[in-house]
Amino acid sequence: MRFMYGYIAILIFFHLFLSTGRKLMIPIAYEFPITFITPIVFGMLDLFIWLGPPGRELFILFGILFLCLLLVARELRGRYILYNLDSQMISDVLASILEKMGIRYEHKGKTFILQDFNKSISYEESSDAIKVDLQKIRDLPFYKEIITELNLRIRELESTIRPMSLVLHIGFMVLGIFLIWYFKG
Repeated sequence: MRFMYGYIAILIFFHLFLSTGRKLMIPIAYEFPITFITPIVFGMLDLFIWLGPPGRELFILFGILFLCLLLVARELRGRYILYNLDSQMISDVLASILEKMGIRYEHKGKTFILQDFNKSISYEESSDAIKVDLQKIRDLPFYKEIITELNLRIRELESTIRPMSLVLHIGFMVLGIFLIWYFKG
């Protein structure tokens, strides 16, 4: 159980950091392992401490998890998740970046269509973050420049959104620790 306590502590600190209102841009390929793979691995480590030394099956299982992680990371390249912002802020920042770079675009809903390249940048708002999809422009020469500018500009924004779902997540994690502690002893 000690590994799972460590994982829960990491999640609590991450959500407390987000609740400060600081804007953050993370590749979704980095967030996925923290959210889904890490608890599986920590749970398996706890299980093997309880059951005894692992055998060949553990290495096969870790190999399969590692291959799945590589495939998912490859598929999620070019997608980013931005915390403590709303869709209007992202729309304004993306429009100003494209205008500064002299790229003609058309803004339809939550998509920027780059007219000269026949490619698009899209974004969607979830309950506590904005997901920006830059996959379709990965092969364009200014891809890295857009990412750098986006990261710099969101940090310069004055206003901040603090989603209530963060407080809810922290509350559920604290409740989970309490329940583990209560039923363990």
